Amino acid sequence: MKNEDRIVELLAEMVFKQDQLVEEIKLVKSEIGAVKSEVGGVKSEVSGVKSEVSGVKSEVSGVKSEIVKLNLQTAENTRAILKLADKVDTIADLENRVTKIERVVFK
Repeated sequence: MKNEDRIVELLAEMVFKQDQLVEEIKLVKSEIGAVKSEVGGVKSEVSGVKSEVSGVKSEVSGVKSEIVKLNLQTAENTRAILKLADKVDTIADLENRVTKIERVVFK
């Protein structure tokens, strides 16, 4: 009888431990579910950031092309200013040239 009581006691303890394991497994499953939902949220945030980065890249590309255009325009304006400065020098020297011509003609 003593052995049978011990067997029953051991079997009852096994059932109790199995119930505890089942509860722990349920808890782990719920934690895994929570982690999965968090991962899904992170994935959607990463996806949103990727689309924002893509938009920023396209904007930067557009800005680069505008900067190239502005640089070309600035170079053209600089060339035109230098050309105008040469003409201003020529016009400013006009009085000296006319005076020389007058001296030669009216001698």
